[in-house]
Amino acid sequence: MEDEEQTDRGTGRQEGSNDTSPTIFIEREEVVVPDGGWGWFIVFGSFLCHFIIGGMERSAGLLYLYFIERFRQSAATTAWTTTLASALRLMLGPLCSFLCNKFSCRHVVIVGSLIITVTHIMTAYAPNLETVFVTFGVLGGFGRSLAYAPAVMMVGIYFNKKRGIAVGLGTSGVGFGSFAAPAIVEMAFHFYGYSGGFYILACFAINLCIAGMLFRPLEKQRLLMAYDKRQEEKEYENF
Repeated sequence: MEDEEQTDRGTGRQEGSNDTSPTIFIEREEVVVPDGGWGWFIVFGSFLCHFIIGGMERSAGLLYLYFIERFRQSAATTAWTTTLASALRLMLGPLCSFLCNKFSCRHVVIVGSLIITVTHIMTAYAPNLETVFVTFGVLGGFGRSLAYAPAVMMVGIYFNKKRGIAVGLGTSGVGFGSFAAPAIVEMAFHFYGYSGGFYILACFAINLCIAGMLFRPLEKQRLLMAYDKRQEEKEYENF
């Protein structure tokens, strides 16, 4: 009897040691990004934004001279016109990111393009330098911020493995714009004067709408990719 009890106790200890704890399953959602395809159109849109806005930034010295020639104000006061636009473009980045999350990068860029275009036309008829502070400096800087920040964000959204080369291609637009834009600005103001020159800049800025139209939201792109995949599967089954 004692042997049987010891055997039962040993068996109980062995069975107790084989008890398993509850299994925990960890679900991981993998975010699918195109890493190509329509993403290269996103890169072209980013390149276009950097080309236009970067070109405008590098043309600030020429615009500064035209402002001095027209309004005859001191150098320090006139410098605030271009400084405000450049500073607000970077300072309003968090606000622009919030608007992109609330609406979409496409809508934000198009609105920014329209603001820049309208402010350039307003600057063409500005009666004094104080008006230029508001039109070109404050409102123009706000429009530049709306058009610039999404150009950086969209490339990061659409690319993962090839993000480095995609960002490099997009931001290289600043370099090309630095070469081309000052020459365009100088020719425009030389042949068409102060008001005509800003009209040319307005035409230059409205092309940012093209970049905005290229910035298709990633959710819509995923739906299109899923639809194309289903169509390919149906064609394969029919074949």
